[in-house]
Amino acid sequence: MAYIFLGGLLFAYIAELLRIPRIIGMIIAGILLGPMGFQWLNDDVLHLSGELRTLALIIILLKAGISLRLGELKQLGHPIVGMAFLPSLLEIITLGTVSHFLFQISWVEGLILGAVVCAVSPAVVVFRMTELIKEKYGTDKKVPQLLLAGSALDDIIVVTIFGVLLDFIKAPMTIMDVAKEFPIAIGMGLLIGFIVGYVLVKLFAYWRTTNLIMLGLFITAVSIGLVSLGNYLGQWIPTSGLLAVMVMSSYVRTFSSIEVGDRLADSLGILWGPTEILLFVLVGAAINIPYIAMAGGSLVLLLILGLAARSIGVLISLFGSPLNRKECLYTVVSYWPKASVQAAIGGIPLTLGLASGNIILTASVLAIVITTPIGAALMEKSYRYLLQKNQ
Repeated sequence: MAYIFLGGLLFAYIAELLRIPRIIGMIIAGILLGPMGFQWLNDDVLHLSGELRTLALIIILLKAGISLRLGELKQLGHPIVGMAFLPSLLEIITLGTVSHFLFQISWVEGLILGAVVCAVSPAVVVFRMTELIKEKYGTDKKVPQLLLAGSALDDIIVVTIFGVLLDFIKAPMTIMDVAKEFPIAIGMGLLIGFIVGYVLVKLFAYWRTTNLIMLGLFITAVSIGLVSLGNYLGQWIPTSGLLAVMVMSSYVRTFSSIEVGDRLADSLGILWGPTEILLFVLVGAAINIPYIAMAGGSLVLLLILGLAARSIGVLISLFGSPLNRKECLYTVVSYWPKASVQAAIGGIPLTLGLASGNIILTASVLAIVITTPIGAALMEKSYRYLLQKNQ
Protein backbone atom coordinates (compact mmCIF):
# COMPACT_ATOMS: atom_id res chain seq x y z
CA MET A 1 0.00 0.00 0.00
CA ALA A 2 2.92 2.34 0.70
CA TYR A 3 4.31 1.61 -2.78
CA ILE A 4 0.88 2.29 -4.33
CA PHE A 5 0.34 5.66 -2.65
CA LEU A 6 3.92 6.93 -2.83
CA GLY A 7 4.41 5.72 -6.40
CA GLY A 8 1.04 7.06 -7.48
CA LEU A 9 1.67 10.48 -5.93
CA LEU A 10 5.18 10.71 -7.38
CA PHE A 11 4.18 9.84 -10.93
CA ALA A 12 1.04 12.01 -10.73
CA TYR A 13 3.33 14.93 -9.83
CA ILE A 14 5.70 14.09 -12.70
CA ALA A 15 2.73 13.93 -15.09
CA GLU A 16 1.58 17.39 -13.97
CA LEU A 17 5.08 18.76 -14.61
CA LEU A 18 4.90 17.29 -18.12
CA ARG A 19 1.40 18.83 -18.57
CA ILE A 20 -0.36 15.50 -19.04
CA PRO A 21 -3.29 14.20 -16.93
CA ARG A 22 -2.37 12.93 -13.45
CA ILE A 23 -4.10 9.62 -14.03
CA ILE A 24 -1.66 8.74 -16.84
CA GLY A 25 1.17 9.06 -14.32
CA MET A 26 -0.69 6.81 -11.86
CA ILE A 27 -1.18 4.14 -14.53
CA ILE A 28 2.54 4.24 -15.37
CA ALA A 29 3.31 3.84 -11.65
CA GLY A 30 1.09 0.74 -11.59
CA ILE A 31 2.86 -0.75 -14.61
CA LEU A 32 6.27 -0.25 -12.96
CA LEU A 33 5.14 -1.61 -9.59
CA GLY A 34 3.10 -4.54 -10.92
CA PRO A 35 3.85 -7.94 -12.49
CA MET A 36 5.09 -6.33 -15.72
CA GLY A 37 7.54 -4.13 -13.80
CA PHE A 38 9.46 -4.57 -10.55
CA GLN A 39 6.80 -6.86 -9.00
CA TRP A 40 6.70 -4.84 -5.77
CA LEU A 41 2.94 -5.19 -5.18
CA ASN A 42 1.75 -7.84 -2.74
CA ASP A 43 -0.44 -10.54 -4.29
CA ASP A 44 -3.08 -10.03 -1.59
CA VAL A 45 -3.56 -6.43 -2.72
CA LEU A 46 -3.81 -7.48 -6.35
CA HIS A 47 -6.43 -10.10 -5.45
CA LEU A 48 -8.47 -7.35 -3.73
CA SER A 49 -8.31 -5.07 -6.77
CA GLY A 50 -11.81 -6.07 -7.91
CA GLU A 51 -13.36 -5.03 -4.58
CA LEU A 52 -11.33 -1.82 -4.51
CA ARG A 53 -12.52 -0.97 -8.04
CA THR A 54 -16.12 -1.51 -6.93
CA LEU A 55 -15.57 0.89 -4.03
CA ALA A 56 -14.11 3.43 -6.45
CA LEU A 57 -17.11 3.03 -8.76
CA ILE A 58 -19.48 3.69 -5.85
CA ILE A 59 -17.63 6.92 -5.00
CA ILE A 60 -17.67 7.93 -8.69
CA LEU A 61 -21.46 7.49 -8.85
CA LEU A 62 -21.87 9.37 -5.55
CA LYS A 63 -19.86 12.27 -6.97
CA ALA A 64 -21.94 12.19 -10.16
CA GLY A 65 -25.21 12.18 -8.20
CA ILE A 66 -24.11 15.01 -5.90
CA SER A 67 -23.36 17.13 -8.97
CA LEU A 68 -26.87 16.53 -10.35
CA ARG A 69 -29.95 18.41 -9.14
CA LEU A 70 -33.19 16.77 -10.25
CA GLY A 71 -34.90 20.13 -10.78
CA GLU A 72 -32.32 21.16 -13.37
CA LEU A 73 -33.25 18.26 -15.67
CA LYS A 74 -36.60 19.87 -16.53
CA GLN A 75 -34.88 23.17 -17.33
CA LEU A 76 -32.48 21.48 -19.76
CA GLY A 77 -35.31 20.36 -22.04
CA HIS A 78 -35.30 17.52 -24.56
CA PRO A 79 -31.50 17.45 -25.26
CA ILE A 80 -30.82 15.94 -21.83
CA VAL A 81 -32.95 12.91 -22.70
CA GLY A 82 -30.85 12.13 -25.76
CA MET A 83 -27.52 13.02 -24.10
CA ALA A 84 -28.28 10.57 -21.28
CA PHE A 85 -28.37 7.44 -23.44
CA LEU A 86 -28.09 7.97 -27.23
CA PRO A 87 -24.31 8.65 -27.55
CA SER A 88 -23.42 5.66 -25.36
CA LEU A 89 -25.99 3.40 -27.02
CA LEU A 90 -24.60 4.12 -30.49
CA GLU A 91 -21.03 3.65 -29.23
CA ILE A 92 -21.85 0.34 -27.50
CA ILE A 93 -23.52 -1.02 -30.65
CA THR A 94 -20.62 0.14 -32.86
CA LEU A 95 -17.91 -1.22 -30.56
CA GLY A 96 -19.79 -4.47 -29.99
CA THR A 97 -20.34 -5.09 -33.70
CA VAL A 98 -16.81 -4.20 -34.82
CA SER A 99 -15.10 -6.13 -31.99
CA HIS A 100 -17.24 -9.21 -32.74
CA PHE A 101 -15.87 -9.40 -36.27
CA LEU A 102 -12.42 -7.92 -35.56
CA PHE A 103 -11.47 -10.13 -32.58
CA GLN A 104 -13.85 -13.07 -33.17
CA ILE A 105 -15.49 -12.72 -29.75
CA SER A 106 -19.16 -13.41 -28.97
CA TRP A 107 -21.80 -10.73 -29.48
CA VAL A 108 -22.43 -10.43 -25.74
CA GLU A 109 -18.73 -10.05 -24.94
CA GLY A 110 -18.46 -7.48 -27.72
CA LEU A 111 -21.29 -5.48 -26.15
CA ILE A 112 -19.59 -5.81 -22.75
CA LEU A 113 -16.45 -4.32 -24.31
CA GLY A 114 -18.58 -1.49 -25.66
CA ALA A 115 -20.16 -0.87 -22.26
CA VAL A 116 -16.76 -0.81 -20.54
CA VAL A 117 -15.21 1.59 -23.03
CA CYS A 118 -18.02 4.00 -23.80
CA ALA A 119 -18.82 5.85 -20.53
CA VAL A 120 -17.80 9.51 -20.44
CA SER A 121 -15.51 10.47 -17.54
CA PRO A 122 -17.12 12.46 -14.72
CA ALA A 123 -13.65 12.99 -13.23
CA VAL A 124 -12.69 15.08 -16.28
CA VAL A 125 -16.04 16.60 -17.31
CA VAL A 126 -17.39 17.62 -13.89
CA PHE A 127 -14.24 19.58 -12.99
CA ARG A 128 -14.18 21.48 -16.29
CA MET A 129 -17.92 22.23 -16.28
CA THR A 130 -17.86 23.61 -12.73
CA GLU A 131 -15.04 25.91 -13.83
CA LEU A 132 -17.08 27.07 -16.85
CA ILE A 133 -20.04 27.85 -14.59
CA LYS A 134 -17.80 29.93 -12.32
CA GLU A 135 -16.36 31.79 -15.33
CA LYS A 136 -19.86 32.08 -16.88
CA TYR A 137 -18.99 30.53 -20.24
CA GLY A 138 -21.98 29.00 -22.04
CA THR A 139 -24.24 29.40 -19.01
CA ASP A 140 -26.84 31.44 -20.92
CA LYS A 141 -27.79 28.32 -22.92
CA LYS A 142 -26.85 26.00 -20.01
CA VAL A 143 -24.10 24.18 -21.92
CA PRO A 144 -22.05 23.30 -18.79
CA GLN A 145 -25.20 22.23 -16.92
CA LEU A 146 -26.24 20.03 -19.86
CA LEU A 147 -22.84 18.32 -19.90
CA LEU A 148 -22.82 17.90 -16.11
CA ALA A 149 -26.23 16.25 -16.04
CA GLY A 150 -25.71 14.32 -19.28
CA SER A 151 -22.38 12.83 -18.21
CA ALA A 152 -23.81 11.76 -14.83
CA LEU A 153 -26.82 10.06 -16.43
CA ASP A 154 -24.63 8.58 -19.17
CA ASP A 155 -22.46 6.86 -16.56
CA ILE A 156 -25.26 5.24 -14.60
CA ILE A 157 -27.05 3.99 -17.71
CA VAL A 158 -23.80 2.49 -19.04
CA VAL A 159 -22.98 0.86 -15.68
CA THR A 160 -26.52 -0.58 -15.50
CA ILE A 161 -26.21 -1.99 -19.05
CA PHE A 162 -22.82 -3.45 -18.10
CA GLY A 163 -24.35 -5.18 -15.06
CA VAL A 164 -27.20 -6.67 -17.08
CA LEU A 165 -24.77 -7.95 -19.73
CA LEU A 166 -22.64 -9.60 -17.03
CA ASP A 167 -25.78 -11.31 -15.72
CA PHE A 168 -26.35 -12.53 -19.27
CA ILE A 169 -22.88 -14.12 -19.19
CA LYS A 170 -23.25 -15.62 -15.69
CA ALA A 171 -26.65 -17.23 -16.23
CA PRO A 172 -28.40 -18.63 -19.32
CA MET A 173 -30.71 -15.84 -20.47
CA THR A 174 -32.43 -15.03 -23.72
CA ILE A 175 -32.61 -11.58 -25.30
CA MET A 176 -36.24 -11.41 -24.15
CA ASP A 177 -35.12 -12.12 -20.58
CA VAL A 178 -32.65 -9.23 -20.77
CA ALA A 179 -35.33 -6.94 -22.26
CA LYS A 180 -37.63 -7.78 -19.35
CA GLU A 181 -34.92 -7.56 -16.68
CA PHE A 182 -33.48 -4.18 -17.63
CA PRO A 183 -36.56 -1.95 -16.96
CA ILE A 184 -37.32 -3.84 -13.73
CA ALA A 185 -33.74 -3.29 -12.50
CA ILE A 186 -34.03 0.41 -13.36
CA GLY A 187 -37.40 0.75 -11.62
CA MET A 188 -36.21 -0.98 -8.44
CA GLY A 189 -33.05 1.11 -8.37
CA LEU A 190 -35.09 4.31 -8.70
CA LEU A 191 -37.52 3.25 -5.98
CA ILE A 192 -34.88 2.25 -3.43
CA GLY A 193 -32.76 5.32 -4.21
CA PHE A 194 -35.70 7.68 -3.65
CA ILE A 195 -36.70 5.99 -0.38
CA VAL A 196 -33.18 6.04 1.11
CA GLY A 197 -32.62 9.57 -0.20
CA TYR A 198 -35.80 10.75 1.54
CA VAL A 199 -34.63 9.20 4.84
CA LEU A 200 -31.19 10.83 4.54
CA VAL A 201 -32.69 14.26 3.82
CA LYS A 202 -34.64 13.99 7.08
CA LEU A 203 -31.50 12.82 8.90
CA PHE A 204 -29.27 15.60 7.57
CA ALA A 205 -31.85 18.19 8.68
CA TYR A 206 -30.89 17.30 12.27
CA TRP A 207 -27.35 15.98 11.94
CA ARG A 208 -25.25 19.04 11.11
CA THR A 209 -21.76 17.61 11.45
CA THR A 210 -18.86 19.66 10.15
CA ASN A 211 -16.56 16.62 10.10
CA LEU A 212 -16.24 16.06 6.35
CA ILE A 213 -14.39 12.75 6.67
CA MET A 214 -17.13 11.33 8.89
CA LEU A 215 -19.85 12.60 6.55
CA GLY A 216 -18.14 11.12 3.48
CA LEU A 217 -17.56 7.77 5.16
CA PHE A 218 -21.18 7.66 6.31
CA ILE A 219 -22.73 8.21 2.88
CA THR A 220 -20.18 5.84 1.30
CA ALA A 221 -21.11 3.13 3.82
CA VAL A 222 -24.82 3.67 3.06
CA SER A 223 -24.00 3.34 -0.65
CA ILE A 224 -22.10 0.08 -0.14
CA GLY A 225 -25.17 -1.16 1.71
CA LEU A 226 -27.38 -0.20 -1.24
CA VAL A 227 -25.18 -2.15 -3.67
CA SER A 228 -25.24 -5.16 -1.33
CA LEU A 229 -29.03 -4.83 -1.03
CA GLY A 230 -29.33 -4.77 -4.82
CA ASN A 231 -27.25 -7.95 -5.08
CA TYR A 232 -29.37 -9.64 -2.39
CA LEU A 233 -32.71 -8.67 -3.92
CA GLY A 234 -31.39 -9.72 -7.32
CA GLN A 235 -31.95 -13.34 -6.32
CA TRP A 236 -35.70 -12.69 -6.68
CA ILE A 237 -36.17 -9.43 -8.57
CA PRO A 238 -33.66 -7.53 -10.78
CA THR A 239 -32.38 -4.50 -8.85
CA SER A 240 -29.71 -1.96 -9.79
CA GLY A 241 -28.00 -1.07 -6.53
CA LEU A 242 -25.60 1.25 -8.38
CA LEU A 243 -28.52 3.22 -9.83
CA ALA A 244 -29.96 3.47 -6.30
CA VAL A 245 -26.66 5.02 -5.14
CA MET A 246 -26.78 7.77 -7.73
CA VAL A 247 -30.50 8.47 -7.28
CA MET A 248 -30.06 8.63 -3.50
CA SER A 249 -27.19 11.11 -3.71
CA SER A 250 -28.98 13.25 -6.31
CA TYR A 251 -32.16 13.29 -4.16
CA VAL A 252 -30.14 14.40 -1.12
CA ARG A 253 -28.44 17.14 -3.16
CA THR A 254 -31.79 18.36 -4.52
CA PHE A 255 -33.89 18.38 -1.37
CA SER A 256 -31.30 19.14 1.34
CA SER A 257 -30.05 22.63 2.10
CA ILE A 258 -27.29 24.09 -0.08
CA GLU A 259 -24.97 23.87 2.95
CA VAL A 260 -25.53 20.12 3.34
CA GLY A 261 -25.07 19.52 -0.40
CA ASP A 262 -21.82 21.48 -0.47
CA ARG A 263 -20.48 19.62 2.57
CA LEU A 264 -21.28 16.28 0.96
CA ALA A 265 -19.56 17.33 -2.27
CA ASP A 266 -16.48 18.46 -0.32
CA SER A 267 -16.38 15.23 1.73
CA LEU A 268 -16.53 13.07 -1.40
CA GLY A 269 -13.79 15.19 -2.94
CA ILE A 270 -11.58 14.35 0.03
CA LEU A 271 -12.34 10.62 -0.22
CA TRP A 272 -11.75 10.62 -3.98
CA GLY A 273 -8.08 11.61 -3.55
CA PRO A 274 -6.77 8.30 -2.13
CA THR A 275 -9.40 6.29 -4.03
CA GLU A 276 -8.22 7.73 -7.34
CA ILE A 277 -4.63 6.70 -6.63
CA LEU A 278 -5.64 3.16 -5.66
CA LEU A 279 -7.86 2.80 -8.71
CA PHE A 280 -5.48 3.93 -11.43
CA VAL A 281 -2.32 2.35 -9.97
CA LEU A 282 -4.12 -1.02 -9.75
CA VAL A 283 -5.32 -0.59 -13.34
CA GLY A 284 -1.72 -0.04 -14.41
CA ALA A 285 -0.64 -3.14 -12.47
CA ALA A 286 -3.18 -5.26 -14.39
CA ILE A 287 -2.01 -4.17 -17.85
CA ASN A 288 -0.54 -6.84 -20.12
CA ILE A 289 2.15 -4.97 -22.10
CA PRO A 290 2.75 -7.71 -24.74
CA TYR A 291 -0.99 -7.85 -25.41
CA ILE A 292 -1.11 -4.07 -25.99
CA ALA A 293 1.77 -4.41 -28.45
CA MET A 294 -0.07 -7.17 -30.29
CA ALA A 295 -3.59 -5.69 -30.43
CA GLY A 296 -2.91 -1.97 -29.98
CA GLY A 297 -3.38 -0.89 -33.61
CA SER A 298 -6.69 -2.70 -34.00
CA LEU A 299 -7.97 -1.34 -30.69
CA VAL A 300 -7.04 2.24 -31.63
CA LEU A 301 -9.09 1.87 -34.82
CA LEU A 302 -11.93 0.44 -32.74
CA LEU A 303 -11.81 3.43 -30.37
CA ILE A 304 -11.86 5.91 -33.25
CA LEU A 305 -14.97 4.28 -34.70
CA GLY A 306 -16.59 4.31 -31.27
CA LEU A 307 -15.88 8.03 -30.77
CA ALA A 308 -17.32 8.75 -34.21
CA ALA A 309 -20.54 6.94 -33.27
CA ARG A 310 -20.65 8.79 -29.92
CA SER A 311 -20.20 12.14 -31.69
CA ILE A 312 -23.09 11.37 -34.05
CA GLY A 313 -25.23 10.51 -31.02
CA VAL A 314 -24.44 13.86 -29.39
CA LEU A 315 -25.32 15.79 -32.57
CA ILE A 316 -28.62 13.90 -32.93
CA SER A 317 -29.43 14.66 -29.27
CA LEU A 318 -28.80 18.38 -29.83
CA PHE A 319 -30.92 18.58 -32.99
CA GLY A 320 -33.55 21.27 -32.51
CA SER A 321 -31.83 22.73 -29.42
CA PRO A 322 -30.88 26.44 -29.15
CA LEU A 323 -27.16 25.61 -29.32
CA ASN A 324 -25.25 26.97 -32.33
CA ARG A 325 -22.59 25.06 -34.29
CA LYS A 326 -19.69 26.13 -32.06
CA GLU A 327 -21.54 25.14 -28.92
CA CYS A 328 -22.50 21.80 -30.45
CA LEU A 329 -18.85 21.19 -31.37
CA TYR A 330 -17.76 21.91 -27.80
CA THR A 331 -20.41 19.51 -26.51
CA VAL A 332 -19.14 16.79 -28.85
CA VAL A 333 -15.49 17.00 -27.72
CA SER A 334 -16.55 17.24 -24.06
CA TYR A 335 -18.18 13.82 -24.42
CA TRP A 336 -14.90 12.19 -25.53
CA PRO A 337 -12.79 11.82 -22.32
CA LYS A 338 -12.90 8.40 -20.66
CA ALA A 339 -11.15 7.57 -17.40
CA SER A 340 -12.66 6.65 -14.05
CA VAL A 341 -15.50 4.32 -15.10
CA GLN A 342 -13.19 2.41 -17.44
CA ALA A 343 -10.65 2.03 -14.62
CA ALA A 344 -13.37 0.83 -12.23
CA ILE A 345 -14.98 -1.83 -14.44
CA GLY A 346 -12.38 -2.58 -17.12
CA GLY A 347 -10.78 -5.43 -15.17
CA ILE A 348 -14.00 -7.13 -14.05
CA PRO A 349 -14.44 -9.34 -17.17
CA LEU A 350 -10.85 -10.55 -16.76
CA THR A 351 -11.38 -11.43 -13.07
CA LEU A 352 -14.53 -13.36 -14.07
CA GLY A 353 -12.45 -15.46 -16.46
CA LEU A 354 -13.97 -14.25 -19.76
CA ALA A 355 -11.92 -15.26 -22.78
CA SER A 356 -12.08 -11.66 -23.98
CA GLY A 357 -10.99 -10.27 -20.59
CA ASN A 358 -7.54 -9.18 -21.80
CA ILE A 359 -8.99 -7.48 -24.87
CA ILE A 360 -11.56 -5.60 -22.77
CA LEU A 361 -9.01 -4.47 -20.15
CA THR A 362 -6.55 -3.37 -22.84
CA ALA A 363 -9.29 -1.45 -24.68
CA SER A 364 -10.30 0.31 -21.47
CA VAL A 365 -6.70 1.32 -20.72
CA LEU A 366 -6.09 2.58 -24.25
CA ALA A 367 -9.36 4.53 -24.06
CA ILE A 368 -8.07 6.27 -20.93
CA VAL A 369 -4.60 6.95 -22.31
CA ILE A 370 -5.85 8.28 -25.66
CA THR A 371 -9.11 10.11 -24.95
CA THR A 372 -8.35 11.68 -21.57
CA PRO A 373 -5.41 13.91 -22.64
CA ILE A 374 -6.94 14.71 -26.04
CA GLY A 375 -10.42 15.44 -24.68
CA ALA A 376 -9.16 17.41 -21.67
CA ALA A 377 -6.83 19.49 -23.85
CA LEU A 378 -9.57 20.29 -26.37
CA MET A 379 -11.99 21.27 -23.59
CA GLU A 380 -9.36 23.50 -21.98
CA LYS A 381 -8.07 25.19 -25.14
CA SER A 382 -11.32 25.73 -27.05
CA TYR A 383 -13.97 26.93 -24.60
CA ARG A 384 -13.08 30.61 -24.99
CA TYR A 385 -13.55 30.34 -28.77
CA LEU A 386 -16.56 28.03 -28.92
CA LEU A 387 -18.64 29.28 -25.97
CA GLN A 388 -20.01 32.73 -25.29
CA LYS A 389 -19.06 34.45 -22.02
CA ASN A 390 -22.19 35.67 -20.22
CA GLN A 391 -22.45 38.68 -17.96
